[in-house]
Amino acid sequence: MNNDEIPFASNVERLSFKQWAMVVLIVGAIVWGVPRLWPMLEGFTPSANYRLPYALSSDYWMFERWCDYAVKRYPCIMLGDSVFWGPYVKKEETLTQALNKTVGREMFANLGVDGLHPAAMLGLIKYYASSIRNTKVIVNLNPLWLTSTKLDLQEDEETRFNHPGLVPQFFSKPRGYQAEFSEQVRNVLDRRVPFASWMNHVNTAYFGNMSLWQWTLDNPYQNPLKIFGKGLQFEDNQPHSPPAPWTTKGIGGQDYAWVELDKSYQWHSFKQAINLLKSGNNEVLVIVGPFNGYMMTKECLGHYQAVRSKIESWLKQNNVSCYTAMELPSELYADASHPVAEGYRLIAEELLKTDFVKAFQAGDAKQ
Repeated sequence: MNNDEIPFASNVERLSFKQWAMVVLIVGAIVWGVPRLWPMLEGFTPSANYRLPYALSSDYWMFERWCDYAVKRYPCIMLGDSVFWGPYVKKEETLTQALNKTVGREMFANLGVDGLHPAAMLGLIKYYASSIRNTKVIVNLNPLWLTSTKLDLQEDEETRFNHPGLVPQFFSKPRGYQAEFSEQVRNVLDRRVPFASWMNHVNTAYFGNMSLWQWTLDNPYQNPLKIFGKGLQFEDNQPHSPPAPWTTKGIGGQDYAWVELDKSYQWHSFKQAINLLKSGNNEVLVIVGPFNGYMMTKECLGHYQAVRSKIESWLKQNNVSCYTAMELPSELYADASHPVAEGYRLIAEELLKTDFVKAFQAGDAKQ
């Protein structure tokens, strides 16, 4: 037969329109159904003093599950960075649990995420915390993010920072964020497409932050299905760092280059995050600090107090409840912003005296 009479030169299988339609339907069913069925297969029954495991800090699919669960069952959720998460304490020694122990029932849920700077917090609320509505929210503002232009994401040179997938990817993005276009697109898909977010969860929680394809290349003789059979480690009880006082670490005499609030990317993001929470009919209390004044030079401490005063003024002007964390005894700080267990307990006692907390403290905990 003459090659000119053959519709296709290569000898391959070609799908008809009907067959392609079947492929699209099957793939669509998988993409739509798997993220919705997976929670039933995986299960999730968090303990009373639950916190997102440190290893899952960038697993926003898992955070969303915990957030949805907590909003339904707790009168108040606590959203912040590692100050709320508690890197130097066990999960039953965090600020959240210090509050619960003091009131005698489970009223506060720990939604702290390690490394959650304000710009990342804004993205987390916007894309993964839609269930935070019509409730009470305590938000932490850690002044550490305002101590340099690098932490404030102001520098023009490329900067590595926590949670790049949560910041704006194309417009209004931080100056130092210079990710590849493919990474930016992937981050947007993670936010918008549940299947992409679920895949990130699987890669993070089961394959050590590797894709399935990379994992199989690195482990050619292992069956990936056995990894799923082991189940997911939902709990994280141990401190991430030894709870030693800051005085043993040689980190005193700090002279931070505090950023100007009017030019601060992190402060601008924080204000947006608070406004977003308020737009969801939430009652919001901001905890400023704690922050270790003993570590700073006298001049640096004065600059910090001026910055803190401006923060408090904005919050009051915008009708946002504010509590400035008490100054703890020096030995109760593990570093610049993290207390040890006794420090959390003292802050909890003072926090319970605020009008914000007293307004609902007498109510019954959600079942």
